[in-house]
Formats: sequence, structure tokens, C-alpha cells
Amino acid sequence: MTGPDQGEGGVYLLTSPNWEGDVPSHMIHSPSPTNTIVWLIRGFQGEEGMAGAVRDLQNGIRTYSLDDAANPPKTTFYNTSAPVYEDGGFQDMSFTREHITELIKMYYDLNGYNEEKHRYNKAHLYHAGFFDGTADPVMIEEASKIAWERTLMMTFSNREPNSIKWKENNWRIPNTTKDENWAHRTFDIIDPVAQITWAHQATFTSAAMTRPPKGTGAVYIAAYKDSDGDYLNGSNCYKLVIPPNVPYQNFWSIVTYDAQNRSMIQNEHFHWGINSFMENLVKNDDGSYIITWGPNVGEELNSIQTIENEGFFPYFRIYGATDTWYDNTWVMPDIVKVPCN
Repeated sequence: MTGPDQGEGGVYLLTSPNWEGDVPSHMIHSPSPTNTIVWLIRGFQGEEGMAGAVRDLQNGIRTYSLDDAANPPKTTFYNTSAPVYEDGGFQDMSFTREHITELIKMYYDLNGYNEEKHRYNKAHLYHAGFFDGTADPVMIEEASKIAWERTLMMTFSNREPNSIKWKENNWRIPNTTKDENWAHRTFDIIDPVAQITWAHQATFTSAAMTRPPKGTGAVYIAAYKDSDGDYLNGSNCYKLVIPPNVPYQNFWSIVTYDAQNRSMIQNEHFHWGINSFMENLVKNDDGSYIITWGPNVGEELNSIQTIENEGFFPYFRIYGATDTWYDNTWVMPDIVKVPCN
């Protein structure tokens, strides 16, 4: 609904930077600036839950080489959250701090050293002996600790003026650049702070997330603190009133993540997301919605169970944002701490 195929489905041609050739007339060309391409698709759970959503996506998606377009082979799907290697290892993107050094080296190996956004970091890492293996391991460990603390601060206490959507309000725009190439909205420079802040939370970016025309793409806001300025904590109970007339053309959704892993909160109800497609979502007479969080909330669609002593944060997404989002006449109020029943 928000992309080039307008929700009708289509055939996308993903190509590498040096690819040359003719694009078949029935294909939507999506050239990539890198040789490593990762694409994602979201699906909503229906009555059959996660299994039904996975099945429907698998039935509707095929991936193959352009050379095989005339006779596409069967697409093989892997459950990357299950052990897939002989040593019991996983194929997903989970990693611990012990993997950071090797992941950084891998990143530069895959993406090159001479891109503008890499040169500054490359110089510092070179002088530190990072690439030739002469770096002091104690120094690397200390640098990793400081960098991790700085990343957490930038993510959950973002002081960038461009992150402020509404004045005197604790909702923040987590992706603050003016395009998918990390250009600062005020200064025409690559913004490494915004890149770190967004990548720490969400990993991926796109034009549809950073500069969507009105009525298309997706816009995001996040809440890390309540109306008192305190960080959201799963031991407490909270309430959010979503005002009527949410400025969406397609749909809106709110998804709750745990702060440690930035992944959907793992609660007993297996329920972390709310969206405007839900038929049984309770709606107030004035068109507003009340969303609650807490460790002991019930299984109502409007409530999301949290984990005690675990930090969390919600993302509110609008797919196909309309005028009142852009002119700020529609305002989301702060999340308010309330007594637990």
C-alpha cells in the first residue's frame, strides 16, 4: 500500500552497484549501493497466529536469480531463530559484546574502506592498530565499554533537536536524518550520531522511513520516558491515550520492545503489538484509544504485558502519514504512570 506496487504485489529486481543490463518491463528496479543486500517484509498475525503469518508470507514470496526468471526454482526458507549449524549455532543477527570487534572488521571487509561515511572512522581505527592486529586488547575492551555507554545515552536520552517532534513532550523521532544516507537535516553532512542511534534500535533504514511523501511510507515516533521524565520500567503500570483522527492513510501500529535487546517484548501473552486493523480493539466514543502496559495486565488487545525490572519502549508507526502529522496539529500525549490494579 505504501510502496511502488501500491499493495498489489509485484516483481522487484534487486541489483548490485556494478550491474548493467536491461530491466524487464514488468519488474520494479531497486538498485543497491552495496554488494550485500538484505530485504525484509512484515506480516500481521491473524487468527492462526505466527504460524499462519509465516505460511502466508512463504506462499506469496519467491526469490531467484534474474537468469532464472523464465523458470524460477523453488524458494527455500530457513528458520533463522532455530539452530542451523552442526555446532548448534544460530543464523540470526543475535550477538554479544564479545563479537563486536570481529563484526566491525567484517563490516569494513564487506562494504569497503573508502566510502565517505567510513573514512573518518577508518583513520581512527587504523592509528589504533585495529586492522593489522597490533591494537592493545585492553584498550579495545575499554573503548568498547565507553562506546556502548555512549550508544545507550544517545538512544534513550537523545538531545538532537531534530528528534523532538512536539515541544514539552517525551516522544522522540528515532530516525533523525533527512534521507537514507544519513544526511543531517540541518547541516549537509553525514551524521554519525544519528546513524548510531537508529542502527542501535532498528538496524535497517530506507527512503520510505526517512523521507516518505505524504500518504506513503512510514513515520516513527518512540517513547523511552513517561510524563514525569522517568524511563519506562516493566515493574510499573502505564496508560497512553491515542487521540482520535490518527493521521494515517493506510494504518497505524504500536509495538513494544525490551530496552536491552531492542526486540519485541517476550511476555506470557505473546502479544506486543497493537494496530488499527484489529477488529476487536476497544475504541472510545470520541474515537480515541486507551493503551495500557503493566506486569499483570489481562489479555485484552488494548493491553501489553511487561516484564518486571526490565526497561521497555514503544514505537508508534504511521503508514501513509497525512497532513496533521506534518503540520503537528495532531499530537500524541505522553505515556502516564498509573497505579497497578
